[in-house]
Amino acid sequence: MRFVRLRCASVGCLLLLLVACSSTTPRMDANDGTAPPVGEWSLVAFLEHDARPTVTPTLAVHSDGTLAGDAGCNRYTGRWAPSPTLGPLAATRRMCPSEVMAVEDRFLAALSRVAGWRADGDRLWLTDASGRDLLAFAR
Repeated sequence: MRFVRLRCASVGCLLLLLVACSSTTPRMDANDGTAPPVGEWSLVAFLEHDARPTVTPTLAVHSDGTLAGDAGCNRYTGRWAPSPTLGPLAATRRMCPSEVMAVEDRFLAALSRVAGWRADGDRLWLTDASGRDLLAFAR
């Protein structure tokens, strides 16, 4: 029971952190200046640690500037404005097995640090403020 409370508190703190940091959301620019990568994307790797996820989080970027997806256990939604900027994210608060929650926590934490992106065909990379790749996606 204590573990469940701790996990709930961790997820709650992460969501609060994401909302609190919304006013300092980093600007995102594609290398070639194109529009945001509209479409459905599936995570293939956490590049910061050179690891493949054990569950497959998704990212859907819509032409109206919204984004949504499955973080592994919970659904999330947010805004990818035409500037483009990754806006604050909101997520559901379900509990899943610890290995699934670990992937979700890493995924949402990486999304909160995204400051840029690039796409090449059916591949998408999200980068941090220094240009280092954080997440790799495929269609």
